[in-house]
Amino acid sequence: MDGPSIAVAVAAETFAMAADEITDDLAFQSVPAWDSLGHVRLMMALQERLGCPIDQEAMAELGSIAALKAFAARAVGGSAPAPVLERRDAVQRGLAGVTMDTTAISEIDAQGSMLSYRGYAVADLARHAGFEATAHLLIRGELPDAAAAAAFAALRDAGAAAAAPARDVLGRQDGPPLHALAAAFATLPPAREDPAEDGIMALGQMAALAAAQAGAAPAAPGASCAARLLGAGAAADDIATLDRVLVMLADHGANASSLAARVATGAQAHLRSALLAALATFSGGVHGGAADRVTAMLDALPDPAAAAAEARALLAAGRPVSGFGHRVYRQEDPRATLLRAEARALAARRGGHPDVAKLAAFEEAVAPYGNFGLAANVDLYLGTVLRLLGVRSGLAGPVFAVARTAGWVAQVLEQRAANVLIRPNLLYVGPPRRPLPPGA
Repeated sequence: MDGPSIAVAVAAETFAMAADEITDDLAFQSVPAWDSLGHVRLMMALQERLGCPIDQEAMAELGSIAALKAFAARAVGGSAPAPVLERRDAVQRGLAGVTMDTTAISEIDAQGSMLSYRGYAVADLARHAGFEATAHLLIRGELPDAAAAAAFAALRDAGAAAAAPARDVLGRQDGPPLHALAAAFATLPPAREDPAEDGIMALGQMAALAAAQAGAAPAAPGASCAARLLGAGAAADDIATLDRVLVMLADHGANASSLAARVATGAQAHLRSALLAALATFSGGVHGGAADRVTAMLDALPDPAAAAAEARALLAAGRPVSGFGHRVYRQEDPRATLLRAEARALAARRGGHPDVAKLAAFEEAVAPYGNFGLAANVDLYLGTVLRLLGVRSGLAGPVFAVARTAGWVAQVLEQRAANVLIRPNLLYVGPPRRPLPPGA
């Protein structure tokens, strides 16, 4: 069998499609089976069939059947099996790989698995600066001095106090926690004319509402967001842990919810409307709801052996394992690395916890896919960390939203500074122009 035929056969087998359906214009994300996990499975199968390694750079270029056939032809022909660098297709589904603008907020080094905010490594900010200082950095552009930190805290606290009327709305919501949080936040009017000040107050309001959802005992005046979320009486070590976690979650480039905030801002929507657009997007199951899916899966598995078996079964069936894989990182998400350490330290302080062993079993089962980008992401350990801190299961999303509010505000302010309507095109593939039928 020649190289192109091998590529077609492997794709047909991987995607459970007929060989005549594997045409040259078939590409990544063009059919449901060729999703991110499907692409990993395709690369693994092609590598095994051709007997040549496929690194992540090659994997990124092998995004169409035409490219796969060229690659396989070279491999079978004995020449260096490098992919043919072809012109990017006119359609980039999901805007994958598209650079839409510049930013000075956060930098993601996908190859090196590094994340920084305004030039500072997130790990350093988490250990030494704290969430409030990091939120100030994101929103105001620099780390605060004592006076700026006090002004920030005053606005945050004023926002928390102003959230009181919206707590009744939380109690009337029966839907998912993030939906309830959005419904309550939507009732709060703008509190300041200056958008940065209003954004800081919005952060305080989001923290107060999420704390109410968690049933946290009212914290003392001037409490940090982490202290407010855990409530009065929380241990200092636990507050410090959550504070570090909030830093890790505060911003992450053009993620789906931040993009939604920018799109709303591009249409000249108010900051509050942009935050609601972000929060609505964040409520999606593959965004802000992913961490709670991981803990729900852990609860359904009795022990590490069952966890490993479940992960292997999901992958064998071509289904994703929650907590693994990322659209940006080629290796492990650096936030996952930090959260794993936090989870293990918390579990050690508490004499152990079954979640940690189950998560390790998940990782061991998924490890063979790691070279293809299917590594731990931020959601894998987040729910367990929050559970160990005493946050009720199912509320990882609202806690995450508190942290990300700082990033959303920063993204809105940056978009406003050089605003432009964000309006991509769609390639029409429907019926050709045609007349109306008689009598229509």
